Amino acid sequence: MRKILTLFLTLSFLTGISTSISGSGLDNADSRYPSRQYRRFLLPNQMKVMLISDPTLQHGAASLTVAVGSMSDPVERFGLAHFLEHMLFLGTVK
Repeated sequence: MRKILTLFLTLSFLTGISTSISGSGLDNADSRYPSRQYRRFLLPNQMKVMLISDPTLQHGAASLTVAVGSMSDPVERFGLAHFLEHMLFLGTVK
């Protein structure tokens, strides 16, 4: 039952994302920040991109979200995503 609920929530979320990204263009999607402009588009490699421009700010930032995790684990390697997450941070300064 938990897997079905997780799958349903994931599909609902992805449907919402794909709907918002398919409309490629400039819009003001958030009324709380009227000076911001949002642009959504799809790269040739199927990566979904959203650019946010706010001329009132003096700093910039970048972020990357990768849609992988336990839902992408191979059946024979349960927990692989969690294991690799820990391996990624070995030897790094926190």
